[in-house]
Amino acid sequence: PEVVDDDGGEDPDASDDDEVAETEESSETEEAEDVEAVVGDLIDGGDMHLVIEEFERGVDLGDFAEPDAGNEFASVFVALKNVSDDFASVSNLLQTRIRDDEDFSYDQTFFGGDQPTFNDGQIAPGEVERGAINFEIPTEASGLELAWDFDVGLFSGLNRAIINLEE
Repeated sequence: PEVVDDDGGEDPDASDDDEVAETEESSETEEAEDVEAVVGDLIDGGDMHLVIEEFERGVDLGDFAEPDAGNEFASVFVALKNVSDDFASVSNLLQTRIRDDEDFSYDQTFFGGDQPTFNDGQIAPGEVERGAINFEIPTEASGLELAWDFDVGLFSGLNRAIINLEE
């Protein structure tokens, strides 16, 4: 990082100590926090608003998609709105996973099914992206939560939302 004066230029009198002090201050004031929520809650992250609208287990994803023995498909229905003035990038494959009460995590499956799927990529200012993200989970899994990571800079100061899917 560079120390910048009020005119947008570099400060010729700035020392390395000034840069370190400025970096320490900004990391203290912008500490990230995890937010806990339930299905239906609005998670306000400043630039983006997230709602997990519904969670379904035992979902049929079509004739060509069969879960492994002892597993089932589950769908998380998501609505994400860009309330900023800039385009935002979203990657549900990198940013989402389901975890259970035994601390196992389950990633998204690539099977779509009949319901519209959540499309990641660029979301324009004011745009809402809505759809299902599908997972393959054990039928016996309990205490399920969706972890939505925002480390890619979507939410200022918010690293992760943990949504209780069974409450």
